[in-house]
Amino acid sequence: MKKILITNLGNRNITYQGEFHQDLRKKNRDIGNFRTWTEGLWKNYDQEARHIQPEILHALIDDQETQIGRVIMFSSNQPANVRRDQDTYFEGKILLNWFQEKYPHIEFEHWEMDTLVIDNEALLRAYQEQILKMQKRYPDKKYILCEAGGTAQQKSSLKIMLEYLMEADDFEMYYVPQEREGVSGKPIKRENIQYRKVLDAIQIERQIKDLRYEAAMNLYAQDKKGKSDVSRLLLFGTLRSHQLHRELKGKIGQMNKRLKEWEMIRNYQVFDPGHYYQGWLQKIFPYPYPVFVITECLMLTQKYLSIGNFSEGVIKLQIFIETYLGEVLVQGHIPEYENKNYHQLKKALLYDFEQQRWENIIRWNEERFKSGQKELGKIDGNPIRILTARNIANPIHQQLLSDFCDIIYFFDEKGFDNNPATKIAIDTLRNGIAHKGIGVTEERFLKIPGIEEKLNRWYRYFHFAINPYDELNEKIVALLKEGR
Repeated sequence: MKKILITNLGNRNITYQGEFHQDLRKKNRDIGNFRTWTEGLWKNYDQEARHIQPEILHALIDDQETQIGRVIMFSSNQPANVRRDQDTYFEGKILLNWFQEKYPHIEFEHWEMDTLVIDNEALLRAYQEQILKMQKRYPDKKYILCEAGGTAQQKSSLKIMLEYLMEADDFEMYYVPQEREGVSGKPIKRENIQYRKVLDAIQIERQIKDLRYEAAMNLYAQDKKGKSDVSRLLLFGTLRSHQLHRELKGKIGQMNKRLKEWEMIRNYQVFDPGHYYQGWLQKIFPYPYPVFVITECLMLTQKYLSIGNFSEGVIKLQIFIETYLGEVLVQGHIPEYENKNYHQLKKALLYDFEQQRWENIIRWNEERFKSGQKELGKIDGNPIRILTARNIANPIHQQLLSDFCDIIYFFDEKGFDNNPATKIAIDTLRNGIAHKGIGVTEERFLKIPGIEEKLNRWYRYFHFAINPYDELNEKIVALLKEGR
């Protein structure tokens, strides 16, 4: 299949008797500016043709002649009310005639553009329109871009749009150097994805801000082969945000020394919560690992809410509550439940409830539970954990339990049922997502009673300063800009 060669035209794409316009004008100012000069040549083309010689473009045509079936040349023809003395419109007409005579087996087209040649935004829109028209007119074609001429803005805008609208395999890019005045060198093939890399880097930055590390990793893999610091950190973000901690620990071993020495990576490798593990948390949790697991959930909650993803934020918030309650009950404060896993704890709690072993389940006067008014199915899960965890004496822990009770349906059924327009329970929102696919808007999220005040209090309790995902993202962006 023959390819289509496309190019901008500039002031150095033709010579007259072996000299460029700027050199001729130094000798004779009367020849006028480039537009005026080429207009005169065009009007007298039959007489002047033998003195005219193309530059740059013809070298690539000769080099790729068997591969080219069509050539499209973009020329500038700006409005009369702007400076347009360097416009290439008449040059395009001249070259169209010259090339048609020289290469009769190749189709040549001259496409004029009236866009200002230094207006980046307008040029991008104009080239987008032209390339889409080209693709519609000549579907399934491969292209060659020749950097033959034009302003810097024309060159960059055309390349950006080509890389945006075409797959990398659909076009090639060539540069034709000048070996000396009036003599074009051998065409050099150039990388055709440099602008795409910049566009991808911008997209990667946007993706990671939304915790879409996997999507960012796929974008980055299109440009990079093998392992790099960026790809390793994108994998780190992917696995960490999915809370695949054990899998990620093994991957850290494959990182280079420079990354391993970064405090975030170093702490994560040993599941060390770092500065989060201090004060009241040391009294509740004898070892740091449970605090690591809990804070990981709260970090994700904070991050998803900060970017406006309230559905995912609700899921992570519910997981945070469940994780905290599950971890706090197996620390030995209540001997019967020490070191039990999730399922063992659940079984033991429900057994105690069924057997009415109130000394474990609840140690204060709560007649509605003792009288059996709450059936087993409703007390299963977070409610039974909260009731049991109240036996652990610590003021911050007790405040957390109080906050949890405020937002869980079980503890205020009538309050939530009687005020659906203003009050929604966290588990109601979570169940809507999980069982009905109903998303959560900011308006619905803020109907969770006192949720903003509670979240800020929890962040203080767990010593949150900068969210580590923000820190990770800053590191990735910095490495992208360094080309690493």
